[in-house]
Amino acid sequence: MNDKDMDKDKERIIAAALEMMRTEGIKSVSVSNIAARCHISKSTFYKHFSSKEDLIGAMRRQSDNLDGFHSVREHIVLKAHEHFASQTFDAIDMDSIARSAGLKRTAIYGYFSGKEELLELSLQRELNNRMQLRTALEEIPFDRAAHMERMIEYAVHFSSKADNNMMFHNALYLAQDNIRIKALLHELWGYSQTLLELYFERGIAEGIFRRETDARQLSQMVFSYCVGVGVVYPGRYMELGKRFMETLFGEICQA
Repeated sequence: MNDKDMDKDKERIIAAALEMMRTEGIKSVSVSNIAARCHISKSTFYKHFSSKEDLIGAMRRQSDNLDGFHSVREHIVLKAHEHFASQTFDAIDMDSIARSAGLKRTAIYGYFSGKEELLELSLQRELNNRMQLRTALEEIPFDRAAHMERMIEYAVHFSSKADNNMMFHNALYLAQDNIRIKALLHELWGYSQTLLELYFERGIAEGIFRRETDARQLSQMVFSYCVGVGVVYPGRYMELGKRFMETLFGEICQA
């Protein structure tokens, strides 16, 4: 086989792997599956790539501007986000994130420098989730209890999943030494408080809350509750949250 044919086979393998990743996910990209898709033997595959991780590295280099590479990154961030939302930072290792993403640890480092970068991107994902929540709540009729419960729930749950959200806890832990995480945490806190403030302003405008209600002050108070109780007592968060809501509504709702 001449060099030109070798190059064509290599390109065909990479193209097949990218297509499999886009349509079936990263776990589908295996030496056996690639060989079957390309109608080649495993020995032929290994003439071009020393391992699956070597292939993924080539995919990354070739697809910097393609959806495939970004899809893998997003998939890894999603799996890392699940870990950071349910476990402490020190309890998480790159091997467990890699296994969740269907990769080996060495492959993860082809996309990210380590856990701290993944935590940064997970915080950004949390911020994006809250922005989507704001849009969703603005599009439905105002319900004081349902809206508040959704926002309080969102402080400890991510993307409607049932895991306790350790994201704030992990971010606080890293923020002392990582200025990017510190900045993202402040942005996330600021937006979360703004979301609460808009909620109270809407309730006042619709005549549900008393006109003299201080939306800014209440948003600060409720946010402090979310962060304090959510970080320290995540197991009792929703139980205490319902009591908190009942007391709060008794004070600010129109008679």
